[in-house]
Amino acid sequence: MRGGRRTHVAFAVGVSTLLALLVRVISLRALPIFGDEALNLRMAILAAKEPFSRIWISLQESQPPLHVWLLALFLPLSPDPVLAGRLLSIVAGVLCVPAAAWTARRTLEAFGADSFDVRIATVATAAFVALCPFFVFSERLVRVDALFLLETILAAGLAVAVASASGARALSLAAVFGAVMGLTMLTRQAVSYPLWALPPVAWALLPGSRRGGGATTAGGRLTRNRLLAALALAAAVAAALWIPMLLAPGEPGTFTRIFHNADYRPAMNVVARIRMTLAGARLAVEAFWVYLTPPVFVLAATGVAGLVALVSRWRLLAYLALWGALLFVPAAAFAGSYFPRYALPAAVPICILAAVGASRLWNLLAPRLHTAPAGATLAGVFVLVLAPSVLDLARGERDWREWRLLPIDRLQFLSGPPAGFASEAAADVLRRIAMEQAERPERIAVLTPGISGNPTDAVWVLLGRDPRIRLSYTDDALARPLPPDADANGMRRLRGDARDPLARPEAIPAGTPLYAVVPDPLFTRAGWVDAVPFLSRLNPRMSEVARFRNPEEPGSPANDVVVLELPANR
Repeated sequence: MRGGRRTHVAFAVGVSTLLALLVRVISLRALPIFGDEALNLRMAILAAKEPFSRIWISLQESQPPLHVWLLALFLPLSPDPVLAGRLLSIVAGVLCVPAAAWTARRTLEAFGADSFDVRIATVATAAFVALCPFFVFSERLVRVDALFLLETILAAGLAVAVASASGARALSLAAVFGAVMGLTMLTRQAVSYPLWALPPVAWALLPGSRRGGGATTAGGRLTRNRLLAALALAAAVAAALWIPMLLAPGEPGTFTRIFHNADYRPAMNVVARIRMTLAGARLAVEAFWVYLTPPVFVLAATGVAGLVALVSRWRLLAYLALWGALLFVPAAAFAGSYFPRYALPAAVPICILAAVGASRLWNLLAPRLHTAPAGATLAGVFVLVLAPSVLDLARGERDWREWRLLPIDRLQFLSGPPAGFASEAAADVLRRIAMEQAERPERIAVLTPGISGNPTDAVWVLLGRDPRIRLSYTDDALARPLPPDADANGMRRLRGDARDPLARPEAIPAGTPLYAVVPDPLFTRAGWVDAVPFLSRLNPRMSEVARFRNPEEPGSPANDVVVLELPANR
């Protein structure tokens, strides 16, 4: 691309990056804390308190540590840990826009696309990643998705850069690729490993690649020997970053650290595995259609048709298809419960295909129109393609309950047990109770069951910094009374923080007001039961203080969070 045209493209990508920031920060705290967010923040808060002794705390959940480490660094940015954690996702999500533009440009150039097609596709890719609801919604949550997405985009672009480089430059790019892959494996386990196939795939597909024995071919392409040397260097760099996690003390075992609970998954025969993979594929396609919006999906199909029609571009199509498949298939084939967000990294090559479709439309329009009308027509088409995305964002950011979500996501984020509406309301009530009793010398004590996510982890995240509230876990709410028996002086010894390996039991003086927060229904060994009648058998003097319900959805059972008052020993 010439200098002036490069400047125009850079300006357009910069505008898309600013738009990405804008649409992600609007009403950022409107969506209540999601169950996975609460779990991630709990570990980050503990890691921030004692970084050296709790550096591997994410291994409690068989999760790699990088996301938790970064969350711990972001926590000081806001007194609200949920807001601070979401800022990390926004930073990663906004960086995805220029990263996707760079990867699209680098990929199309390497596979011999025309300079005009490269410019159109670069700008369009940035716009789609900036504004498609799939990216915006996922990159506003305290989950690993935005960070992993950024890493996969960079890995795909660097794979092409390594495969198309020559001489010492290939080795320097391989070292960068290895560093990115090391960080990727410290972010997500098994689903990141297939990305190692991208450099050899790109090398095999790039036009004009030859398999000689020297450093480079006559055309400047890597030879097989130099490619192997580059991959060996990348593997060494990645291993230096990744292996310390495998050697860290404590549980879980190495196999689980590598494959994330793979040892707990039930064995499946081939037919069951294929059936599960196809079910995940159907859900992923539905997510692409709804969350990328139908016009972008249709434009991607146009891009596929355009590349198929151009025989010389089949290599580009193959690389984009394999990039998406390497990210999609492992999750679909091995995730016991597949959620639409698992398909998010595979959405980027679809956006690049949609961008290619935009350039194909220009090539169809330009011969039939003068330059100015053709440009205006293409701009109008582009606006129409993005209009559904903008409308979905406007509706969802005005009211988080109006996000256009698939049923499985509405269950998670709005009405089901992981949703945070009831958990945040329960935390507000406890905060108000603590404020009303502020004149009393003792803090109130709040017990939570040993259940990950909402409401337990949410209560610890939202109330953990409140000096008027003492939090503790119950030993076994299903088989024992919620507060332990008091000694002769009315003193109770509560378990403390079950997630903190350094925590010790705490002594609660007589007369301390005692409360508990529990989900309703409760999952017991006998199945789902109503919480209050079940707990009353072992806690006959408890009383219900408040009850909050997540928004109800058609066909979805009610999910409540209950605040209980327990008798204080005198």
